[in-house]
Amino acid sequence: MASLSKFIERMDYYCRVASVGYDWARRWNVWDGGDTDCSALVITCLREAGFDTGSAATTHNMSSELTARGWQRLWPDLSSAQPGDILLSDANHVAAVLWGEGWGATVAQASIGDTGGVYGNTPGDQTGWETNETAMYNYPWDCILRYTGPDESEEEDMTPEQAGQLQFIYDHLHWDEGTHFSHLGNLVAEMPIEYPTLDEKGKKTKHTAKLGDRLGYIDQRMHAIEANQKAIMEKLDAIAKAVK
Repeated sequence: MASLSKFIERMDYYCRVASVGYDWARRWNVWDGGDTDCSALVITCLREAGFDTGSAATTHNMSSELTARGWQRLWPDLSSAQPGDILLSDANHVAAVLWGEGWGATVAQASIGDTGGVYGNTPGDQTGWETNETAMYNYPWDCILRYTGPDESEEEDMTPEQAGQLQFIYDHLHWDEGTHFSHLGNLVAEMPIEYPTLDEKGKKTKHTAKLGDRLGYIDQRMHAIEANQKAIMEKLDAIAKAVK
């Protein structure tokens, strides 16, 4: 079943973590260190998130195929953009809104090859900009495509038990609505947590960070934590039991 949160997570993964490059000739090689282009990336992520994309293959037929399958074509009022929206220029380019709203949103996209054009010399992101995440901008876009069909992510982001554990930690982490930690919050925030990631060469490795930093990351990017959610929830469960 279709999941907008999964779509956002896959866009974030390929653009920020997997070091995917840009090359029109190898556009469907969307994997770690592979290549794609703007439309192949969005279509691949939609499919991986359970969406029916029909015969969508390029920006030219994306609108017609998606609007026949639960998406609505809207006037490109970027001040109304929301996570999961697809920003489309029918003839030239496409990107997706990850998180944030309106002009404060973050956009993910495949942009340009390492040659400065639509072809690339070497697979993978050689410039740091072949696939990327950036602030909202006007390409200009012809429309916003917004999903209006049933979305499983609205029900399955986390279990009630996990949500309760997370809320319990947040309730004890701050003593006001700002960024001031309580004594307990300081202890929690300093605890280390290990999670999987990729190094600069694209090899799998592990990274250690403070739990407080990771909780802030969750709060900001709730739909992009699939890779380390299990480790985080186990840590939260242990903390919740220790402080009760």
